[in-house]
Amino acid sequence: MIALRSNLSFVSFLLYAAAALFAVHEHPSAWALEHEGSLPAAISHAVYGTRVGLYDTNVRNVFMELNRTGLTAQSLSNAVEVVSQGNIPRGGTTLGNEGIGAGQPLFMGVAAALFGPHLYSFSALFLLLMGIATLAFIARFGDERLFMVPLAFAALSVMLLTPLLSDQEVLDQVPIGGNRIFGMLGVLPALHLYFDLREEQARVSSRAARLSKLQLVLLVLTILVRSSSAYLLGLLALGAFERWRSTRADRNRRLVFLRETRGMLIVAVVSLTIMVATVYDYLLYGRVFGNVWHRAFVSLSIHPEWPFGNLREVYDCTKYIPEGLTRRHHDVNGACVWFAYPANRGRPGGQLVEGVFGPAYEATLRNVLFSVLRSYPRQAFELYFYYKPLLLWQTLTRAVDIEWRAFSGPVLGLVGLQVLLFLGFTVHGTLIGRPEATWRLAVIPILFVLSLPSQFLAWSSLHTGVEVVFYVYCLAAAALALVVQASVRTIARPVRMAGSGGIR
Repeated sequence: MIALRSNLSFVSFLLYAAAALFAVHEHPSAWALEHEGSLPAAISHAVYGTRVGLYDTNVRNVFMELNRTGLTAQSLSNAVEVVSQGNIPRGGTTLGNEGIGAGQPLFMGVAAALFGPHLYSFSALFLLLMGIATLAFIARFGDERLFMVPLAFAALSVMLLTPLLSDQEVLDQVPIGGNRIFGMLGVLPALHLYFDLREEQARVSSRAARLSKLQLVLLVLTILVRSSSAYLLGLLALGAFERWRSTRADRNRRLVFLRETRGMLIVAVVSLTIMVATVYDYLLYGRVFGNVWHRAFVSLSIHPEWPFGNLREVYDCTKYIPEGLTRRHHDVNGACVWFAYPANRGRPGGQLVEGVFGPAYEATLRNVLFSVLRSYPRQAFELYFYYKPLLLWQTLTRAVDIEWRAFSGPVLGLVGLQVLLFLGFTVHGTLIGRPEATWRLAVIPILFVLSLPSQFLAWSSLHTGVEVVFYVYCLAAAALALVVQASVRTIARPVRMAGSGGIR
């Protein structure tokens, strides 16, 4: 029975992976976030031999030209084909400056080296890593915790039919394997580690410990690539707190827990060190993790009164950016403040450009953000208690719009099979007296709440809110499972009673 449940759980991953690959083929992305840095760096490494994370400037120029001629999925594919032939004259090398940190260039560089300099290589490695996380979870848990696997992939599969893929503008921001969807890789590892933390180590085998370490490495990679996925550490902290509370009265059990925690920390630090050392240029320039304060500051432009008061005059950057502080292109507001900041006014323009997204840039925007919030409390209140919640509501409302007409029969069929597998998993567990939907599903709303702060620190949209959308679909799937489970119990009870009466 355990083998059947394990096999069905892995089939749920296979169904999602197949549907995702079909969808990627039918709906190619322009990789709008990655095409200026991580993508040219990956191809430069795989074809032109640069260090992982660095791009050849002539290779990058091919991709930058797309910003002038028009960036589309087709034009990007053509550019990749051109540079992948290896005929571009060698230029200088430098690191990307996208503000997303070292993880994405690392991941894409490894993917291009393993599977070739092709766009599908990134989706392939992403799905491969997700498959590894799934196998580790299945190998570790055989009870009702295994239900998290079909539940997660049912949610992910249905999400394929939403504007995340059918709306080209959104898809260009969230390709499968891109930065903004990478957080999905960390969900099963985080759940795995949470359940392990809550379980007494004496009952855990060495094999289970190795699986946990593997999941921890995948979680570290996820957070390195997608810094906002650090909210998953909150789930681990909750599991550690629950375990500490249950062992605090027993010194021996508490020592076992502390040794386990120390071992996890060592694995996390070592794996992070190895990953960062692979792209050490980002460490040298202080760009290991994605920018936080840049996104928090530029989100001020969501408010209709932006720029507030005389901020346009206080941070007059028109020497470098003619439009100055603006609502139309919010990302330039960070650079505008950086160029106009009093401490930078005597520095050469080249140094200022190189400093964008660097540590000093982040510190500057953090200071300016809090200064603006203190100076304009009404606008700050309206921003965080009205405009940003409104954006979150609009994101979730649009995310539940299933646009099935935009997809082919194979994709719809695979998603349909996924839903049937999920329902069958639920019904089967109920009939054999092992309900799948248990109190452990409470971890889903916890994850949903933990994922919300990033939507308020920056802003919510379909391409920045993949995590909250995912948890909403997980909550819907969990609610459906509870309803199905209760219905099957209600139907099966009279049948069992009649059967036992007949036997007597």
